[in-house]
Amino acid sequence: MLNNIWFIGDSFTYGYGCRPGRDFEYYEYTKGNHGRIWTQIVAEELNMVENNLGKIAGSDPYSLGVFIENLNRFKKGDFIVLGTTYPYGLLVPSLDYPIITSTNGPEIEHDTPFDKKKKSTINKFRNYFIEPYQKRWNEYYFNLFKNLSLEIFNRQVYTFIWDYKVWEKEKTFESIKEHTNNVITDPNHFSWNGHKQFSDYILNEINSKNYIKPCLI
Repeated sequence: MLNNIWFIGDSFTYGYGCRPGRDFEYYEYTKGNHGRIWTQIVAEELNMVENNLGKIAGSDPYSLGVFIENLNRFKKGDFIVLGTTYPYGLLVPSLDYPIITSTNGPEIEHDTPFDKKKKSTINKFRNYFIEPYQKRWNEYYFNLFKNLSLEIFNRQVYTFIWDYKVWEKEKTFESIKEHTNNVITDPNHFSWNGHKQFSDYILNEINSKNYIKPCLI
């Protein structure tokens, strides 16, 4: 029986742009020439069952909830690959369904059903209580992820944490914007080539057994 590999994170884990659906221009643009997203490549290379729990507009508090909700599903020999994200992320109630969801970044202005007053309130909270304290928020959530990871390490469930600064600062992995020569102006999310490059990076971390610590270039 194959072990599971669990991927938790934001749109970079979800594979934004490289999956079919609303507003995924790049998927249509590359029709007939699709590759695979990095989570699929990693799972296949390791001969494990892929469980992609990534979320568009995901946030660290949302990922923390996903981690906790699935604790009872993680079994001996499983891997977890968890990506941190911008500290701006917040939990918000869905206005369409009876669930708690996530918002993280500019999508609040044009991709959410909140009225202007609600959007303004969210942005003010970010401006006053998150923006000046980014480092503190990053450390806070990393420590929570680390403590959970250490606990399940005792069950021989192995967590690899990679930091969002890998794609934000280093620009090492080809973006959709680069691949399309600015036809699609997404400067960060991975192209098909970028997914292959990032899968190589994650596989190196796993094969090197770099558990728990943030995987930074």
